[in-house]
Amino acid sequence: QSSQRPELLVWSAQCENGLQQLSMRLTERLAELADSGEATLADVAGTLQTGRKHHSHRRFLVAASLPEAAERLREQSIASAPVSHSGGRRPRVAFLFPGQGAQHPAMARRLYESAPVFRREMERCNEVLRGVAELDLLDMLWGPSPACADALNQTAVAQPAIFSIGYALAQWWLHLGVEPVALLGHSVGEFVAATLAGVFSLEDALALIAFRGKAMQELPRGCMLAVRLPESHLRSLLPGEVEVAAVNGPELCVASGPEQQIAELEQCLAARDVVARRLHTSHAFHSAAMEPVVEPLRARIQQLQLKPPCMHIASTASGDMLTAEQAVDPAYWARHLRVTVRFTDALTRLIDQGVDVLLEVGPGQTTTTLARQHPQADDVGMILASLPHAKQSADDYQHLLGTLGKLWSQGVAVDWQRWRDHATRRVPLPGYPFQRKRFWFDQLSFDSPAELPERPDDAEASTDTATNPPGVAPVEPALESSRVEPPADDPALAHIVQQQLGLFRQQLELWNDKQDP
Repeated sequence: QSSQRPELLVWSAQCENGLQQLSMRLTERLAELADSGEATLADVAGTLQTGRKHHSHRRFLVAASLPEAAERLREQSIASAPVSHSGGRRPRVAFLFPGQGAQHPAMARRLYESAPVFRREMERCNEVLRGVAELDLLDMLWGPSPACADALNQTAVAQPAIFSIGYALAQWWLHLGVEPVALLGHSVGEFVAATLAGVFSLEDALALIAFRGKAMQELPRGCMLAVRLPESHLRSLLPGEVEVAAVNGPELCVASGPEQQIAELEQCLAARDVVARRLHTSHAFHSAAMEPVVEPLRARIQQLQLKPPCMHIASTASGDMLTAEQAVDPAYWARHLRVTVRFTDALTRLIDQGVDVLLEVGPGQTTTTLARQHPQADDVGMILASLPHAKQSADDYQHLLGTLGKLWSQGVAVDWQRWRDHATRRVPLPGYPFQRKRFWFDQLSFDSPAELPERPDDAEASTDTATNPPGVAPVEPALESSRVEPPADDPALAHIVQQQLGLFRQQLELWNDKQDP
């Protein structure tokens, strides 16, 4: 079973004690199934996902085999793993799309092999790119040749790759019912957000991104430098043609410009003991070096049919929410590669609108890392990445399942029926662990029927045996001997009891009436 694809197991209860009991029972059951071979891991996962009600106290795990699942469950039970509570309203999720620089060799390959929806959307993007740019993206991403990995460093390949993976991954989340309330894209990532929101069609967006990346790559080379300084301080130190390309945090900016002048800036910063690091980019993006591409790009976009967004988008070009006028303005999208990326301001707008979850949708964890450094990061319930960091050896698909488990554990709605892309059978698993608590009344009290409201014809109602058919005994509401004083300190309860007794007496009398021929 180790060759199986990983599965996400979820279980829940209405209280923490019940969840712990259920965890222990599941541990024993999974161990039995692992020994007997009566069921597959997929059967167990499917039964838990679609055959159980999901309560507020939740746990999950990701495993690739039943023995592994049983062992991990046992470890959780022994260690009393933290319990997630999903009470109250549904969390509000925002998607974050990374920009250029997030790409890396073999990114999302395991996801392509394991997630049919993601694979379908990647193949759709690849088909479009082959037609509009003669680019076989799948071969570039996961081909056997070392030259394929090197190609990802080229802007003409990197931007379509980042766009396609972000778009396909977003479709995977949407397929599972994870609906974002807002979107934010870092630099080229905003084109993914705009496509998801309906501003561009997928075909137009891919053609535009391919044109954009190729045009940018043909420009003279340049450098970019990440600097640990506030924007105003950094601007006062910039030499010549160097500009602030991005503001990623209150004290984290990116400078962009010609290589020689970037080297001068490095020396200046080193003399002041300011931390700075060169980025792995080939050009001076978001600086005057991009100016020659702006007008050709605007003319290209002018030919497209743009639509107002159907979702909220936080603009990293303005640092504010994208307006309908901006969304359909070709000049806005053309100058997008020229202006400063105001990621921090845009993220602030999302947080101020009450977003509970920031979910990075794309390769790497660039926007996740930046979001966690935001001054208002503590106001957000969760900041998660869909895929692992480029330097992590973690399996893409396992990491994605873990992220899905975290979202579910916090109450994000998941369409588990759509999640099961292949048939599984229900298997017997432990039921709900009821806590078996008893609740006793200290004293039961009833009023005399004499004090209850009577029907108008009560005095004439007959319970005499003469009015009953032969052989049928009279039925009397014999409650006279049941008199107990109501609790003086709980008049509400006494009133309810009186009402119930009154209804009971009327039902008996009606039953008596029906016995008359």
